[in-house]
Amino acid sequence: MIRNLLKITIRNFKRQFGFSLLNILGLTIGMASFILIFLWISDELSYEKSYKNADQIYLVHKEYQVAGQIQYNSTTPLPLAPRLKNSFAEIESAIRISNMRSTVEYDGQTYSNQRLCASDPDYINLFDLEFIAGDRNTVLDEPHSVIIAKKIADRYFKNENPLGKVLKINNNKSLTVTGVYKNPPEKSTIRYELVGRFDFLVENDDNRNDWANHRYRTMILVSPDADMKALDQKMSDLIQAQIPEEKIAIKTLALDKLRLYTIDGKNQRIQYVHLFMAIAFFIIFIACINFMNLSTAKASRRSKEIGLRKVVGGSRGMLIFQFITESVLFAAISIFLAMMLVELFRPIFNQLTSKQISIDYSDIMVYIKLAVLVLFMGILSGSYPAFVMSSFKPILAIKNGIHLGVKGVLFRKFLVILQFTISIFLIISTFFIFFQIRSIQHKDLGFDKKNVIAFDAEGKIGTNFQAFKNELLSNKEIVNVTRATQLPNDIENIFRNVSWEDMQQEEGSTFGAGTIDYDYFETMKMEIVEGRSFSREYGRDSINVIFNQTAIKLMGYENPIGRSFAVDDANPGKIIGVVKDFNSRPLTEKIEPVMFIIYPQWCRVVLVRLEKTETESALKHIEKTYKEFAPQHPFNYTFLDQSINEQYQSEQNIGTLSAIFSFIAIIISCLGLYGLAAYTADQKKKEIGIRKVFGADTNGIIYKLSKSFAIWVLIANIIAWPLAWLVMDNWLKNFAYRIDLYWWVFVLSGVLALLIALATVVFQVTKASRKNPMESLRYE
Repeated sequence: MIRNLLKITIRNFKRQFGFSLLNILGLTIGMASFILIFLWISDELSYEKSYKNADQIYLVHKEYQVAGQIQYNSTTPLPLAPRLKNSFAEIESAIRISNMRSTVEYDGQTYSNQRLCASDPDYINLFDLEFIAGDRNTVLDEPHSVIIAKKIADRYFKNENPLGKVLKINNNKSLTVTGVYKNPPEKSTIRYELVGRFDFLVENDDNRNDWANHRYRTMILVSPDADMKALDQKMSDLIQAQIPEEKIAIKTLALDKLRLYTIDGKNQRIQYVHLFMAIAFFIIFIACINFMNLSTAKASRRSKEIGLRKVVGGSRGMLIFQFITESVLFAAISIFLAMMLVELFRPIFNQLTSKQISIDYSDIMVYIKLAVLVLFMGILSGSYPAFVMSSFKPILAIKNGIHLGVKGVLFRKFLVILQFTISIFLIISTFFIFFQIRSIQHKDLGFDKKNVIAFDAEGKIGTNFQAFKNELLSNKEIVNVTRATQLPNDIENIFRNVSWEDMQQEEGSTFGAGTIDYDYFETMKMEIVEGRSFSREYGRDSINVIFNQTAIKLMGYENPIGRSFAVDDANPGKIIGVVKDFNSRPLTEKIEPVMFIIYPQWCRVVLVRLEKTETESALKHIEKTYKEFAPQHPFNYTFLDQSINEQYQSEQNIGTLSAIFSFIAIIISCLGLYGLAAYTADQKKKEIGIRKVFGADTNGIIYKLSKSFAIWVLIANIIAWPLAWLVMDNWLKNFAYRIDLYWWVFVLSGVLALLIALATVVFQVTKASRKNPMESLRYE
């Protein structure tokens, strides 16, 4: 029987080659898009899955109030982790983590920007490290011990035995290699390649036992049956007992959610996963609608076949099985072609998404999933035509042919409207995603990001910075030079025990802390709106501070200059200046309170402002000077504007992909419309012929036959606009600085969809209307 069905399918394919080709093309493009999108989704959801206890590992973070608003921060009190492990039975391990981009020196070689983590010995158990060399039970026993990943061992030591070798960290710490572990998984947010014991980081910190010292992150491993809500409350009670004045609540976020979710619930990457999941199903649904419409449209050509099969005893169930089987065979052909498209476009897709997605064809699950997709597509797209065509009465089918009737025609119109509703929705969404990303890239950040290069202060640059700076400034194309601990767009919030005059304790004390050198504001072109900048002429500036406008507003000062301010237990200083608000964090976050202090010894990032971008002679002068002060270190620099733009690379990729798949959705919709227009023109050959005989011109005929299609697209606009408004308004709420929902975007999207649809229909109708009318009348 299957063999017979296969013969019938091939015969019908040849007989109605044009319609069949459109069906296969629509299904192929739809399936290929679906597979590529789900490869991306699968990659996003696969992070942290390599860790054995990923669902039992949690990041501990805190929630608190500042000026009546709830704030979130991932830094926790330094003594918290040791206390947690000793206080709660459900916590099996607790560690502190400090992420440091460090410079490592060994045997005369320097390695910049290395992923070094300072943590506790339980780091090994928490992330289940597998050791190639060293005893996992003792490798982090000594305060100045460090364990390294295999790739680091191969890079630093080649064929040498790494155990016992001494690494110099940031020119001021020496750590001894005591173990080598297998490389961390690529798909992980915790990918540290060097792990040192936490003690070396805080050995000279007098506040290491102070519960007000919030500088590092805490992670815990809990028992499988732990009640996390109850545990959060117990940890909150513990921290409240230690620092009751700070009113902190402890929350947790699972390791396997760190990439896709945020601690404050905003700008979550999971939203993009949901977005593309919806787009994937939209595209599949549009492809299935095409198949349904084209299959029912060509039903009249199979009327005699259906009637005869019923007359000779064919049951309705048998006919339904036949038509669904045909659909599944079409889907099977399409999946083969779709996989060819996937492999053809996968390298381009990887480049667009900044991923390395591949398909393991040796995995049997790949073929099972593809088979399920074929069955799903075949049954979904073939079920409606099968039930419709199998319901016709045999005598009428043989004698008069098949007509869908009013309900059938209305349902087909509904499917076309639904197709274009989805397509218009995707076009509108793509426009707003593009405009939002463009707005972010061109927003005034409060400092001038152009013509600034940044690099690490290696070698003798830090200890001889003034001489280094003077040498750079001897080149007329270099405008200014300074240094800081961080780039101006990446100043972290540090929860510190801070106080100011007239402070209410419940106001909280969270500030971004920027540690800088002299000439920082001048180099970054940041405006001092009150008071003055730091100056070497004032000896007490080493304990004075400058705040941004948001911080001053939080403190409630109208005249802040000269007011006292203290950090931790240090001697109080004075507020000497107020800098205009600037974006110290990604633009998905609002401007936070920021304070600046002068402490050159901590500043490891050099910032150089050039007269013009990429002035070759200036760059050569900087490199030459760099080599004089740091001869053993490679000169690696970045342009600040490029660094800032990279923060939004993910959003750029999302915008590009949205545009591509929206275009694909329109193409698939137009394939169906093209087929329906061809069918309509074919069905109205007699009407076209009669109209031309009686003098109707081609334009009038085109208008007459195209009008109904235009009405369908207009109805789709009316439905798509409010849906797109609601969805995009909700998405834009994730951005602290969002664009408006421009009314003209909706109109433009609707007009584009209408023009594309009309161009598709008019092409077919024009072909039919230009034929000799006598050829059309001959069909009767």
